[in-house]
Amino acid sequence: MGKYNLYGLGWKGFENLCGCIMQHVLGPTYTPFSEGADGGRDGYFEGNGVSTLIKDKCLSGKFIFQCKHTSKNNQSFNLSIVKKEYEKVKRLVETIGAQHYIIFTNYNVSGINEAIIREKFLEIPGLESCIVLGQDWFDLTIDINPIVRRLVPRLYGIGDLSQIIDERILNQSKQVLDELQVNAKTFVSTQAYQNALIALENYGFVILLGAPAVGKTSIATNICMTARAEGELEDVLILESAEQFTTFWNTEGPKKLYWFDDVFGSTSLDYGALINWTKTFLKLSTAIKAGTKVIFTSRDYIFNEAIQQVKKSAFPLIFNSKVVINVEDLTLEEKEQILYNQVKSGNLPVCTKKKLKHFLKDAAIHSNFTPELARRLGDQMFHQNLDISHNGIRRFMNKPIEFFKDTIYPLDKLHKATLVLILLHNNQLKSPIKRECLLENFVDSYGLELHEIKKSLEYMRGSLVKYSTYQGVSAWSLYHPTMIDSLLSILSDNPEMIEIFILGASFRILLRDTTCLGDKEHKLFIAETSWDILVRRILDTDLNGDDKELLTRYIVDQTDDQFVIWLHQHYELILEQLIFPVYFQLDYGSCFKLASRLNRLNLLKEHSKMNLISRITEIARGSCDMRFMKDENIKQIMGSKKTENLFMDFYENGIDYFEKELEALENNYTREHDADSYFSDWFSNLDIFEDLLDDRKLLSDEYYDKIEELRGEAEEITYDYRERYESPNEIRYSSESHISMGYENIDIFSDVDE
Repeated sequence: MGKYNLYGLGWKGFENLCGCIMQHVLGPTYTPFSEGADGGRDGYFEGNGVSTLIKDKCLSGKFIFQCKHTSKNNQSFNLSIVKKEYEKVKRLVETIGAQHYIIFTNYNVSGINEAIIREKFLEIPGLESCIVLGQDWFDLTIDINPIVRRLVPRLYGIGDLSQIIDERILNQSKQVLDELQVNAKTFVSTQAYQNALIALENYGFVILLGAPAVGKTSIATNICMTARAEGELEDVLILESAEQFTTFWNTEGPKKLYWFDDVFGSTSLDYGALINWTKTFLKLSTAIKAGTKVIFTSRDYIFNEAIQQVKKSAFPLIFNSKVVINVEDLTLEEKEQILYNQVKSGNLPVCTKKKLKHFLKDAAIHSNFTPELARRLGDQMFHQNLDISHNGIRRFMNKPIEFFKDTIYPLDKLHKATLVLILLHNNQLKSPIKRECLLENFVDSYGLELHEIKKSLEYMRGSLVKYSTYQGVSAWSLYHPTMIDSLLSILSDNPEMIEIFILGASFRILLRDTTCLGDKEHKLFIAETSWDILVRRILDTDLNGDDKELLTRYIVDQTDDQFVIWLHQHYELILEQLIFPVYFQLDYGSCFKLASRLNRLNLLKEHSKMNLISRITEIARGSCDMRFMKDENIKQIMGSKKTENLFMDFYENGIDYFEKELEALENNYTREHDADSYFSDWFSNLDIFEDLLDDRKLLSDEYYDKIEELRGEAEEITYDYRERYESPNEIRYSSESHISMGYENIDIFSDVDE
């Protein structure tokens, strides 16, 4: 038996593996063909062969290739298996001048049987050679071409890790690699996966985007695990936040791969995470330039909202289209292979697989297909209410959230409570679970004991929850983030559960996962009857600067005027605190939006308004921030007269303000900074100032010359720092051809129940 256990691939997966090997052994001129259109050949190549392919013989000419796969272990290969191919090969020799016939197989090939097969096919006039490459050849070829394992990580899932991976790496990373084997068993090497590998190699950074459940996490997992398995990096760190990156990253340390799943929020934009990343992008850029590799994953709608609030100068790489990979662009072939792997490896009884396979085409072509739905189809837990029929599969694919809710509703009180407990711990319930994890109000409501929770977790493991260990920390989480959407929807239907969530969730989870607006998706709706509980729970938190910014954003984005009026009546003091900028800059605009809203509702006191205008003026002068002329909320607060007065102050003293700010920036510059990004705000504000002067006919030739002189000085400083501290990134990796074997007439699901 070979170390890679190729019998577990399925016939389609085996043919894709052969195509992948050939395009890396022979090169991109190797061409896979479709069954039925090619007269029996699976692949074609014309040129010079290589010794690893043809066993030390140097052959050249026209090669045809054929794959023969068995799903049974330790089967012997003989002439009867390929006898019917004789006439097809003969026809190809006569029509296209084929000279060499190569057979790929995972059967065991004895020397005697190989000789019999070779003798038979060499009876064909014009055929110069017939070679059978069996399991041993595959083991050797995959071993000496590690790129094949990277491109087909499923080999780790079905193979024997103790034989595949270096013993030192295996011992150091056992927990990580155990996780790899679980994930890789069903993984499909899609075009998105291969593009992500290229982006990570070329740029040191990739962001995987897509709707919920399309496979972002799966791709990131396999990139991380294969990188560690191949020993390419000293360590792989799977972290949750920008703060953790700051803690773990060391400029003098070894090169590592960092992965941040749902980087800007799991179901909706997490403003706290965004603020922290905004502060960390500079260090992240420095780390990437030093050889660190970084993976972000995000739902597409969250990323699109977040990117609008990120300055391009802060992290230019995230705006590069070559590092932004849309994961959900799957071909039909990829969808079928994903579905095949999940059902083949799933825990369904053989009789269920046999019945289900006739309807799997319906699932693969459905517009709602996602890898997560494919996983659920292969899991017995999700078959409790599933009607295995055309209509039943259609309903399953049409309404995944509703179907998942139907799966949760029949669960008993214990299992539902366990899922809620995971949610309350930010989808990371640390293990071993301790009594203090069972929040007081949670215990009072459910009356559950610790041992019952542990039993429930084991019952749902692999279906509804998963157990993972990273950096020595073990935790339970919902199996997939889409389950959070369904749980929040279920909680919304139960007022008592809402109160439990409010009292049990942390400050940041509350602001991230709830809303007081009724039309927000992916959030728990808080009705007016629960406003007081919500606000009192929030005010129990000792708010730092970032927390105040988050709370301000929440009031601005997740509440209506009725809530603001109610809050002003009952908690006026908190509103007074939130209207002032937390930081010495004007681009965190939430406080100005809130103040403008209060002003519109006649709730902004005059002395508070005057103090806020003084603060805006101070920031504008001190940082040359021209947003006071552009931001409609700031202009509404200041009024046209005070806005114009401040601008005229800039007209008279602006050159001095910009000179002082440039000097301050120069004094605070460190080698960690990217020069262009660091000075970009200064240049941008100078451009705005110049345009405003020009619009008002105030830009005299003398004033223009002063601005140009100042701009030239700043450009020299920027150039000097760029040349002194930065070196160009080196692009090392070229695009690999995507391997696709479009077999048309054979049903991929034919052996899914074997």
